[in-house]
Amino acid sequence: MITNNNDKYIRVGTTYFKVVYEPDIYNDKQCFRRLAKWDKTSIIDDHGKDFVKNIKRYDDFINFPSHVNFKREVRGFYNEYNQLSGPVKKGDFPYTQKLLQQIFGEHLELGLDYLSILWYHPTQLLPVLCLVSNERNTGKTTFLNWLRMLFENNVGVIKKRDFQNRFNDSWVNKLIIAVDEAKFDKKEDTDYIKELATSKTQLREKKSIDKRQENFYGKILLASNNIHDFIVVDDEEIRFWVLEIKKLNEYIEDFDEKIKEEIPHFKYYLNHRKIKYPKSSRMWFKPRDIKTEALARVVKNSYDIDEKDLIEILLEYFDVAQEETIKLTLKDITHLLKTDRSHIRKGDITNILNLKWNLYPSESTTYKFYYKVFNEFNNEHKTQVLNKKGRVYTFHKTFIEDLL
Repeated sequence: MITNNNDKYIRVGTTYFKVVYEPDIYNDKQCFRRLAKWDKTSIIDDHGKDFVKNIKRYDDFINFPSHVNFKREVRGFYNEYNQLSGPVKKGDFPYTQKLLQQIFGEHLELGLDYLSILWYHPTQLLPVLCLVSNERNTGKTTFLNWLRMLFENNVGVIKKRDFQNRFNDSWVNKLIIAVDEAKFDKKEDTDYIKELATSKTQLREKKSIDKRQENFYGKILLASNNIHDFIVVDDEEIRFWVLEIKKLNEYIEDFDEKIKEEIPHFKYYLNHRKIKYPKSSRMWFKPRDIKTEALARVVKNSYDIDEKDLIEILLEYFDVAQEETIKLTLKDITHLLKTDRSHIRKGDITNILNLKWNLYPSESTTYKFYYKVFNEFNNEHKTQVLNKKGRVYTFHKTFIEDLL
């Protein structure tokens, strides 16, 4: 705690900062300690010229997480990890138990180990925790808020666009990086998340500030309302722990307040709890420990294709056919897409047609296939029609346009 005016300021390198306590808009009883840049001249104006001589000096910043033996100064560096505030005391936490049971279900002991490892070993690599549900009122958002109550400003809850922004200063130094409403359609997104999950350093970049290489220990948490294909993963994937959260079966009034009051008791519990699962891999758990049916479903429905590609190619075909309704086989669609998208697989297209658009092929039937032929004599393209036979998908132009 601050004991005198000198402790309100620090100098890191050649830059002065003021220690400020920012109110948490979600908890009027909690404030987050942070550093605000402060001009040396303003300090002198407020406290006199001799005041700056006694301000504590540090060589640079370092991010050194700890919850049981926190140190603000590490070998002359200023530790910018946010020290946890509030009391730690023995007590019951029945509402917190309800929340954790709701989130982790039959994997509760594994979930408690996950939290214990975060508490005792914050730099330890851990799998990407994915909480998915296609229903509302499941407790996912409550759990994210609870994590912020527990680990305070060391939790960053961000959106997909923040995650993909190269300016990562707002989240790259957090213990938990939670992406709410997560939906990643591209394999390159998955590769980036996997790289973060196993990385020990990252470039930290802020607008108008030189980027710098720093220690990284962030744990990725994805929350999504899409249980089928919120991310692209293959059947060999071992980094993702996917849990499907069921709808809450009871309403508890002022639940957020109740779990907030239990935070000191849960801290005490973590301080004394023994980790059940021994470390068995670089991400602590064995792959079979975190393998779930929810993960298997995501693997089955994964595809590396942008739905917009399919929409655009169908709209182009509507222009060629000059019809309001068209019929195409899976082979036709694959051929149209492969004109300039050689990576497309039939299974990718089928996933979109069946799972997203609820469209299925007919029995074998005769249909018209439209294509353009270039006429060299008048330098124009002319639409030709070919009668074909096959199992077709029927597309209505208004339906496809409404997907945009």
